[in-house]
Amino acid sequence: WFCVRIILQIKYFAGLNLLCIFIVCAIGADDVFVFMDAYVQSQYQGANVVKDMETRFSWVYRKSGLAMFITSLTTCAAFLCCFTTPLPDTQAFGVFAAVVIAVDYILVMTMFCTGVMVYHNRFERPQLCGCNIPTPMGASACGCCTENCNCSLTDPSPTQAALNASRNSMSEIERDKVEIFFRTKFAPMILDVRVRIAVAVVMVAWLIPAIIFVFKLKPTTKPEQFLNENHPFQKAISTLNNNFGSNSQDSGVDIFYVWGLKDVDRTGVSILFNTSNIGKVRYEDKFKFNAACQDKIMKICDDLKIKNTTETYLKMIQRNKLAQGSIKCFMYDLAPFQAANPTADRSNPETWMNSFLAVRRPEVDDEETTKKIPIDQKYNTPGGSRIGWDGQRL
Repeated sequence: WFCVRIILQIKYFAGLNLLCIFIVCAIGADDVFVFMDAYVQSQYQGANVVKDMETRFSWVYRKSGLAMFITSLTTCAAFLCCFTTPLPDTQAFGVFAAVVIAVDYILVMTMFCTGVMVYHNRFERPQLCGCNIPTPMGASACGCCTENCNCSLTDPSPTQAALNASRNSMSEIERDKVEIFFRTKFAPMILDVRVRIAVAVVMVAWLIPAIIFVFKLKPTTKPEQFLNENHPFQKAISTLNNNFGSNSQDSGVDIFYVWGLKDVDRTGVSILFNTSNIGKVRYEDKFKFNAACQDKIMKICDDLKIKNTTETYLKMIQRNKLAQGSIKCFMYDLAPFQAANPTADRSNPETWMNSFLAVRRPEVDDEETTKKIPIDQKYNTPGGSRIGWDGQRL
């Protein structure tokens, strides 16, 4: 968080960032395993490596550090590819995850190796619990202790014991069975040219159909089915989704038709660095709310309200008990106002808009609603008036 918020100055924090804890736990555990495996392997590398702690840790750093650096670098690069998307949440997640992986690598190469040094000096001694690991100095323990704990410096140290064992006979050092398998069986097999060719052929054979099917991917057209189609619950869900249209009791999403606006000017906008700057509104200079425009909007409202049973709108628009589209169109309130004020100039809304917005109308357009509120409240949202009247002009 410090690196992203303070150093990179990224103010936007996406909810996806919280998922990084699972990613870094997996990658961090892998890095710890690689470092500890190199540390254990170092005791078998002969006197030149284990002659003292400096040479031993130098070998461990070179062995594990490069491998972890390459994997961490490629992982960071993969997450930074998210920065190419226009979605702020995905951008923020990609940058945050990349920084988390980079910090994880730094901590493993610094803080964790310090812990390994403490483990080497005070806890890597013959059996303190049941986790036996074969080493040149005998059975080593996992470092846990419950009683009669001895945390003093080990004498001789594990590195000194490994040096003594290397001088005597490397054949006396017991090696792990897993290591023996990979060293004597698996590695020679992979290095065989014939095996490499076979692996390449299998990968190409898999890659070709995979690429073909990638280009056949399409957006989903129906909800994912979790149960078998013959399951009673799934039958009920499918019936509700496929055999019944939407109604006013269903939860839905408000869709707004907007006139008089151009695309938002997003020049210089970067949600990551400035969450308050979302762009500038651009108005359409040619838009005129005259009589012809009002009639056109009324026609569109009627089309959505009355003709919503057509195939185009059947499953898109909720319907009330009269089978009419559940839409909120201010023209249905403006038409009665204009009929009651025939002298008002329809093409000059500045002369009558304030009077129109002060008229009290039913909060909901149905026969049962008796509560009335001013029109400017009826068509108001947290973002401002839906009609777009600022008190003086439209």
